[in-house]
Amino acid sequence: SDSSSSSSSRSRRHSKKSSKKSKKSSKDAKRKSKDGGGGGAYGGGGSSEEMARQNAAMQAMQSQLALAQQWVAQQHAQGASTNVNQANKRQREVYVGNLAMNLVTEHIVAEVFNSALQSLSPDGLPVIHVNMAQDGKFGFCEMRTIELADAAQHLDGVELCGRAMKVGRPKGWVDPGVAADGSATVGGLAPEVMMAPVVNAMSAHDPAMTAMTAAHTAMQGGADHPGNSTFTRRGMGANKGLSGLAPNTCDVAPNTMFPPTPLGVPVQTLVRRCLLLDNMVPARELTALAEREEFKEDVREECAKCGIIDNMVVPAPPPEAVSEDHPGRVYVKFQAEFAARAAKEMLNGRVFDGRTVAASLASDVEFERALAGEWMPPRPPAGDPTLCGILRVRGMPSDAVKGDLVNFFYGMGVTEEKIKIILGGIDMFSTGEAFVEFSGEDANIQQAMMKDKAVLGHRPVEIFRSNLEEVQRTALMGRPMV
Repeated sequence: SDSSSSSSSRSRRHSKKSSKKSKKSSKDAKRKSKDGGGGGAYGGGGSSEEMARQNAAMQAMQSQLALAQQWVAQQHAQGASTNVNQANKRQREVYVGNLAMNLVTEHIVAEVFNSALQSLSPDGLPVIHVNMAQDGKFGFCEMRTIELADAAQHLDGVELCGRAMKVGRPKGWVDPGVAADGSATVGGLAPEVMMAPVVNAMSAHDPAMTAMTAAHTAMQGGADHPGNSTFTRRGMGANKGLSGLAPNTCDVAPNTMFPPTPLGVPVQTLVRRCLLLDNMVPARELTALAEREEFKEDVREECAKCGIIDNMVVPAPPPEAVSEDHPGRVYVKFQAEFAARAAKEMLNGRVFDGRTVAASLASDVEFERALAGEWMPPRPPAGDPTLCGILRVRGMPSDAVKGDLVNFFYGMGVTEEKIKIILGGIDMFSTGEAFVEFSGEDANIQQAMMKDKAVLGHRPVEIFRSNLEEVQRTALMGRPMV
């Protein structure tokens, strides 16, 4: 009985195990059927459509992963560039102060710096951004490069809307232009770049010498520089102590067409007592002496209506003037300047024998040269642009002052305010060089050029054509002028 009961129990347990195995086999079969016969994303044995779908999904995921990696790399590079730009932003900033309130805007400041420094910035406008204070008294210019920020320092003192700008470094600025060996560079700029011409932003609105003054004021600390108003002969001794400058010597043959101009003579007041009448008759009608005397008497009769005449001369025309049909001319010298000016107003533009008369004031030098028989080339009317400009004088005596140059160029439209003497050395002595501007009604730069190698004091001086850019370039090189 016990044996049959035990046997029956074993049969029931065996039956339950078989039933469980059968159910498990059935579930595995269903799962395999559902998964495509044991195939999957990482297995094999599935249908071709399913495998293609899985491959496309895998490729899309890999493409997205590559794009994500590329984006991360770009963000990293951009962040590094931003950090670099932020790191040197302080070195690229320029402080601009002493601005006229309610007149100067951020656009005006940007225009001034862009115009002045454009030649140094081939990659775009020099100014990136201008941040103005609320009261408009000052601002900060963010320049494109550190080198442009260095060059902008030379605009300190440039006049803007009637006020001299204060251009400098912002707080926290650190000089980046120190080499590893401790030697300083010129603000990080190569010398040939620093010497490039800079177009002064104010020169389009101000006279030439105003721009000259603004350009060199920054190099000598403003009106307090010794000699801006008190630069006299006593402050100019022998030309010594000029470190790095050529000796003030000039081995050239003197120009004997003009008498020497002595030093120390008071500035001569310009008196225009001579009148030049041009185009009254053709030159071919003045070849004979009798014709010239008859023409002179006709002119004397008209000019005597304006004042007493001291002398007159009708120069004989040379053969080339006759063959080229030049107009004839006559010089009239009055006792008083007002008489010469009155005759000029009366005769200029009048028609004489079918020809329009050109009347202009002449210098005593021109009259004397005509009296000596010289036929001078016709000159343009007073104030003509060809008569104006800037000359550079070199080789002056070291003790020559502005008044000596005015006398040297007497009658050619030069005043002391139009002269800038270049200084050098620790003691700021004259280098023997100067810039001279010729402008106004009396300007005659053509006649001034003829005085090349004429004697000033005891030395012949050389004269060269110059321009405003050379004046500014000299100032940027750190050479003070008064």
